[in-house]
Amino acid sequence: MSHFLSPTLSDETIDDSQYSRQSIALATFFTRSIITPRRLQTITGFLEELPQLYLRNTGSDSPLQQIIAACASAAYGIRNCCAIALDDARAAYDAAIPRLLHDISLFPSSSAFESTVTSVFLCLFYEFIMCLEENRPFTNLHEKGLISLVRASQKRQYVSDSAEGRLLEAARNHIANHCLETGLSASDTLGDEISLLPLAGCDFPRLLTHYIIRTADFAFTSRESLSQSTKSDLLRALHHAQGLDSDLKRWTDCTPVHWIFSRKKDNSWVYEYAYDGRCDVYYDLQVASAWNTYRRTRLVLLECIIRIVRSLRKLGEDDCGAYENKAISLMIDLATDVCASVPFHLGTLSPADEDIIYPSQEDDEGDAIHRQVAPIHGWFLIVLPISRLMQTSFLPPGQYAWIVSQYHRICDIIAHKHRIPSQDVVRIFETAIPAFASALPINSRHLR
Repeated sequence: MSHFLSPTLSDETIDDSQYSRQSIALATFFTRSIITPRRLQTITGFLEELPQLYLRNTGSDSPLQQIIAACASAAYGIRNCCAIALDDARAAYDAAIPRLLHDISLFPSSSAFESTVTSVFLCLFYEFIMCLEENRPFTNLHEKGLISLVRASQKRQYVSDSAEGRLLEAARNHIANHCLETGLSASDTLGDEISLLPLAGCDFPRLLTHYIIRTADFAFTSRESLSQSTKSDLLRALHHAQGLDSDLKRWTDCTPVHWIFSRKKDNSWVYEYAYDGRCDVYYDLQVASAWNTYRRTRLVLLECIIRIVRSLRKLGEDDCGAYENKAISLMIDLATDVCASVPFHLGTLSPADEDIIYPSQEDDEGDAIHRQVAPIHGWFLIVLPISRLMQTSFLPPGQYAWIVSQYHRICDIIAHKHRIPSQDVVRIFETAIPAFASALPINSRHLR
């Protein structure tokens, strides 16, 4: 049993004559991906709720058990090139889906929100890793189910610092980010009740979700109406966008002191791994991810401002040039901060995975935790920010080229792990935005 509790558990250290293949897969899944070291004042997502939910549902007929088994066997099979384990994964997944669909159809009358929504989240992960293993597009089969759960749940009252409240916030944040990155209206997707959710006294992660929803809505509306807008319509839209941008900027003043990141420049970091020697350091990966979510959101909004200003110019409004110049300058600054977070996420990670070096936090505990967590989660949490930068206009050519090189570096790493061509990983990533959005940490209240 001590093997199951080891933070450095390796498949090879377990006597497979003593434990079943499924038990080994489950143990390594939890110890590698779920029960990872964590700093005390960090934020969390849905994965941190999984151990408690798993234990609570042990012995039940909840589809959560089979979805977890599917993810565990899939990860084990991929890691060890074990076809039998992959067959275990497919069988568990196929058995779970009808029961999960049944639970969703009965919600909220007789289905537990926390186990049902967690099952849907895990389905996203299963689909993602299996589309890489099977070299096929990510189909996002479960987004509609998640949306229906969230829309129904917003009519109910949950205690914020409870499993239900935290998972609802994680699901809402996931959908909002998906809408932001795919050009949909978050309010239309989440339902009318989203405008009724109270914000007074809420914590800063939930406030960020609120701004993501507002930005996704504004981007959708402005894009749909831009060509038909009058000058007065565009001036009102510009004023609205500037107000929202000011609100977003003020979000940074709401964050705790320990969230302040250290801007560092170290010329010993080569260009391959660090842009202009910048290798900023954060409290941990989860905090860095939240900062990059804020930056992605502002980048989308600033692009909207530029489009509005250019439309005003076409209508003879020539006094808005300063707004465009300011927006472009802010976009470059935000992009540079995202680039400067890449070494913290990836370090010197390469397909060989040997002797990875990360920027030091100058804190022994923080560095020790980061060295264990970053090789597992770092690449996954930086894909969405890098993808956003690749869609961002007006960046200097040299900076844009470096961003593209980091994206392909990640694709090369994943291609090596899954033994498929790198260009196929690029193609799969283009369809897999929902999977990356589902991993974003967003809750802080239950951590003491």
